[in-house]
Amino acid sequence: MEISAVLIGLLCTLLFMGPIAYIIIQNATAQQRLTKAFRQLAKAQNLELSEIEVVGTTILASNNGNDHLIWSHTKNINGKFQICKLSAATGCEVFTEFSARKTLDVITLRIWIATELHEIEFYREDDEDTPVTDALACLQRAEHWKALVAASLRKKAA
Repeated sequence: MEISAVLIGLLCTLLFMGPIAYIIIQNATAQQRLTKAFRQLAKAQNLELSEIEVVGTTILASNNGNDHLIWSHTKNINGKFQICKLSAATGCEVFTEFSARKTLDVITLRIWIATELHEIEFYREDDEDTPVTDALACLQRAEHWKALVAASLRKKAA
């Protein structure tokens, strides 16, 4: 009787933990594939990446000297791959849009290069492709990347 109770307990634990472990492993391998493909695209442009991050459906990176910001969409890395030379940037801001319910709907990092505006979307409430991410966590990551761009702007001004 005691052995069967232990076996039933182990079986229940495996049935509960198995799908969770599977999801975690799948997510980790998917992120590794994304970063590897992104690094290869950057290497083709002679850029060595120092910081790389996946936020929602956006993948961002900076190169070793923090003079380029590279980003793309996780669903179409090759088609949406963009490089921004930060030495040519004139300004940056984190743009947030709130709904009538006072919730964050859109979080975007805006970078101005001469007269051109680049928008990097970190979060969109109504996007079905976005993995489950917290809006405030995306806002914090957008602020981090804004600080990186702002540091480059200060370095350029000095």
